Amino acid sequence: PPSPPPPSPSPPLPSPPPPLAPCDNAGAPIPTGLFLDIAQSNLTCNNLGGLGPDKNCTQREIRFSNIGWDYLDGLSPPIKLDLVVTNLTFYNPNRVIRNGRTADANGVLFQGDFGQVNLADNEKCEFLYQF
Repeated sequence: PPSPPPPSPSPPLPSPPPPLAPCDNAGAPIPTGLFLDIAQSNLTCNNLGGLGPDKNCTQREIRFSNIGWDYLDGLSPPIKLDLVVTNLTFYNPNRVIRNGRTADANGVLFQGDFGQVNLADNEKCEFLYQF
């Protein structure tokens, strides 16, 4: 007698659902990853290369304090972030008063939404940006 046909292969198992984002007790999503906002940061030191204009700061850096948060996995407590800018090579600015934050729409220094580093024309410098 003829042999029976081979059994049909089993259907593939369905894919597991994607992982759910962490939620708080009320079911609201908990943020994860990085959040950065230079506009809401504080310019706490503006003395790149020790050249000012903030001579009260003894560090040779530009520091934007509270520039953002690292929410990590959403389960661990978030970490506040500062951004620190230092020069690694010779730094020759045109006008150090232009370092730090841009001017706002009314021309008020250090109130704009962006950070900036001033460098003289035809100059090169390597900078280190650290959180």
